[in-house]
Amino acid sequence: MTNQEILANAPEGWAGIYISDGFYRWIMEDGTHSNLISNEVYCNAQSHERSRDDIERIVYLESVLKGEAA
Repeated sequence: MTNQEILANAPEGWAGIYISDGFYRWIMEDGTHSNLISNEVYCNAQSHERSRDDIERIVYLESVLKGEAA
């Protein structure tokens, strides 16, 4: 799942995403977590957490590099 796909598929009120070997879960603004969701893309990934702010910043910078944003 790309950063753009994460933003497009994120539920209302999310604050980040937690990725672990073959699974991910949404971290909500109130501190709760969604159920684990299977995703083969992350099968070899080490466990890590990414914030919404970081993902949004990466998507913006990628669009700048592509000439899509000013």
